[in-house]
Amino acid sequence: MDDLDLIKKKTGMTIGTAWILMFSSVALMFLLGFGYGITSAVSKEPISMSNSVDLVMIVMVLSFLTFALIGFFINKKELPYFAKVAPKVLLILFVIAMLWNIIASLFMDYFINKEMMNKLEGISRTWWFTTILNISMMIFQIGVIGHGLLRNYNLKKSMIAISFICIVFYMPAAVTSMIIQSMILLYVYYRTASFLMVLLTSTMMYMPDYFYRGVFDIQQFNYNFYKNEILPSHTVYYVVWVLAIFALMGALWYLKQNTKVITWKREDEPLF
Repeated sequence: MDDLDLIKKKTGMTIGTAWILMFSSVALMFLLGFGYGITSAVSKEPISMSNSVDLVMIVMVLSFLTFALIGFFINKKELPYFAKVAPKVLLILFVIAMLWNIIASLFMDYFINKEMMNKLEGISRTWWFTTILNISMMIFQIGVIGHGLLRNYNLKKSMIAISFICIVFYMPAAVTSMIIQSMILLYVYYRTASFLMVLLTSTMMYMPDYFYRGVFDIQQFNYNFYKNEILPSHTVYYVVWVLAIFALMGALWYLKQNTKVITWKREDEPLF
C-alpha cells in the first residue's frame, strides 16, 4: 500500500505543494533583490557590500516566514508538535549536533570565500541574526513543510522532498551540506515529534563556530577551525572527520533505540 503513496488523493501538504512553496520563496527573494537593485540604480546611490548582504539575509527571513504562514493554512492550521523528550534524548541530540559541526567543517574548504566578504560589518555576521535566520528556516522547512509531508508520506519521501529547499544556497558545497543537515533534522523531528528539539539541535550545530571565532579571534567567513586551529595536523583532522561520520551514524542509531515514533500519517485520507 505504501507504493501507492504518490498517486493517492491527499489533502494538506503534498510534495507538489511543498516544491511550489520552496521555489516561490526563492523567487520572492530574487524579485525583491532585483527590485532593490533597480531602485538603487535609479537613485544612483552607492550600494555597500555589507548593506547588500544584510538585505539579502533579511529578505530571506521574510520569505521563509511568509511562505511558512501560507503552508500553515495548507496544513489545515496544524502547528508542529512539541512532545516532551527524556534528558537522555536531549544528550544524544547534543552529541549529534557536535558531530555534525565537525563533519560540516570540511565543506567550509569548498565555499566561495572572497576577501571582501571577510570585511563585512553588518548584522548578517552576528550570532543573533544567524539565530533568527535559522529559526525562520526551520519553521518553514521542518515545522511547516516537513511536518505536513510527514502527515502524508513516509520518512524517505519526505526527506527527499524537503532537501530541495537547499537550492537557496547556490554553492554546491553549501547545497550538499544543507541537504544532509536538513535530512538529519527531519529525522530528529520524526523520531522525537518535538519541533523544539529541532530548533535546539540546529542551533547547536552552528554555535561552536561563533565560540571559536571569539577564542581564536578569527572573523573569517567559512573558516575551518578544526583543520586550521584546533587539531594538530591535517592528517589528524581527516582521521577525526572519518571517525565523526561513524560516530554520527551510531548516535542516530542510538536515537532510534531510545525514541518511539508516533503515528504520523493521517488516518482520514481517501484512497483515491
